[in-house]
Amino acid sequence: MVVCYKSPIKLGSSFATAIKQYVEKNCRQDLNISILSAVNIPDQTVLHAERSCTQLIYHYALPLQWLPQYEEVEEWWKRKLLAPRHIKNFAAPTTITRLKKALKSAEGRKLSGAQKESTDSPKMSKGRYGLLADNEMKAWHNFADPSLMGLASPNHEPVWRALDRARISDFITRRDIYGDSNEVVGNPDEVFAIIEFRGDAFLPQQIRRIIGTVVGILHDQLPENFIDIATRPDVLIETPIAPKGLMYIASSRFHFFELVNRGDVFTPLHDNKSMHDCLLHGSSGAKDIRQDWITQMLQLMIGCSITRADSPWLMELQENVCPRIRRRLEYLESQSTFRSETTGVSKDDNNVPVAYTKTLQLLRAIVSEGKWPSTSLARAKVMTTASADVGKAGSFTVTNPEIKDEAISSPPPIGNTLFPDLASAVFELEHELRKEEGNSVESSRPPSSHCAINCNAEFTPHVDSGRGAGQSVSMIVGLGDYSGGDLFVEGSSHNIRYMPLEFDGWKMRHWTAPFNGERFSLVWFTPAPK
Repeated sequence: MVVCYKSPIKLGSSFATAIKQYVEKNCRQDLNISILSAVNIPDQTVLHAERSCTQLIYHYALPLQWLPQYEEVEEWWKRKLLAPRHIKNFAAPTTITRLKKALKSAEGRKLSGAQKESTDSPKMSKGRYGLLADNEMKAWHNFADPSLMGLASPNHEPVWRALDRARISDFITRRDIYGDSNEVVGNPDEVFAIIEFRGDAFLPQQIRRIIGTVVGILHDQLPENFIDIATRPDVLIETPIAPKGLMYIASSRFHFFELVNRGDVFTPLHDNKSMHDCLLHGSSGAKDIRQDWITQMLQLMIGCSITRADSPWLMELQENVCPRIRRRLEYLESQSTFRSETTGVSKDDNNVPVAYTKTLQLLRAIVSEGKWPSTSLARAKVMTTASADVGKAGSFTVTNPEIKDEAISSPPPIGNTLFPDLASAVFELEHELRKEEGNSVESSRPPSSHCAINCNAEFTPHVDSGRGAGQSVSMIVGLGDYSGGDLFVEGSSHNIRYMPLEFDGWKMRHWTAPFNGERFSLVWFTPAPK
């Protein structure tokens, strides 16, 4: 526990006693809680433990037995320990070189002035200290807990994080942790690499999934550029996850406060010796106390972990998880080839269901006349267009002329003004689809207040903004003569060409598969009232 307090009382035994009494009274009795540091914050300081933190540091104890040729790595490290001090460099085994390279691929770049000013500039860190502000942010949505679903959508800011550093911090053995104690479990000379991650914040499971990915890369089960692929905002793909129980938070930084207080306040725990001496009365210093705490953590983790080379999770990684991911990568590659090589699709109006005829004719007329409105900036961020022709591709919204309530903005969208006949036609179509039997749309669906109308628009993975009022799901249908263009919802594909589909666009990530030809889509929804 790190205690930061604002009080005129002196830092001493009375304060320590008060804190210990509070812990004993309010925390579970089976928790082993110790006070590592106490810092007096000036009265004028405004501190928020999370928002004011500029960097978090986590460690993961990676068993070398999970790496290929781990015996060679262990032997290399042990020879380094026994070597004379003046011999500093040993040629690292290939596995260690590849491990460092894989970890490096997870880090964000240091952005130069030209990169910052580029029209296609990457996301930069916000509200961070000094050079940390120049670090690139990546979309880590594929490295988050899958149960988050839409909360981990790449169009949500929280998944964009800056990973400042990913490196091998140290090597330890079980003997280092347990000493000569008889309590050691397993091989006392087994080596663990302590992998350090420094960043502005981390998503649930992010570090474990980076570790799992790195292990997959080292075993040649995943391509070396997999982290680059998986942090693209237009890609949704599974990532391997390493076992829990081997990770702990090592430290945190508050750079702004450290600067204001000239390093006397909010210094890292291992430098805060005077505070510890005052609080803990004659202790050997914060460095020893912190190391003792980390040792206890590692004893709990390493003592009960399955770390052998044939551990179940490693076998699952190589036999099932990575092959499944490779198949997904092959599919993504095939879709890219489909987009670039497939020729145009001829129109076949004889196969257009009667209910769609009027709407399709109106849509085609707008395209042929080059009158398609421009796309809003917010929607343009999550879509690409198969046609670069101005006035012939994009997305706009119309509202239901039959609904008059607070969900409808006033004045109506420009789409209603420009295309009143189309606005009426799309909601008439929704009414017909709701009446039809045998399709996937329930007849109980209430009329929607809005409809997004898309032409030759390919959407990247995203979730919709807002929340439906009285209607929890959207309904989508595809029109026109095209091939491909399935709708993906949380990884499941759906052919929506003249086949309406309901799905929760506010919770579930969805995107468009590549297509060729003329593709329109209509998405009916009801946003929450303002």
